[in-house]
Amino acid sequence: MKTDEKVNFQIQKDIDRWFTIQGEKNETFIQDLHEILRSFHCYRPEISYVQGMTYPAGILLMVLDKYKAW
Repeated sequence: MKTDEKVNFQIQKDIDRWFTIQGEKNETFIQDLHEILRSFHCYRPEISYVQGMTYPAGILLMVLDKYKAW
């Protein structure tokens, strides 16, 4: 999936910030969260990625598998 580098940078920056708050890092969780946010950017270009989307997406991913969280 092709996403804008600027958006990828912002997503990664927000994920890093989110894990500063949450504590422990889980690489699978991080990859799934990044994938969900990049997918949203591609499928909803009129919204794209907005700072803060990491929080609700992360919470959904904590309680659902990545396909249901999307």
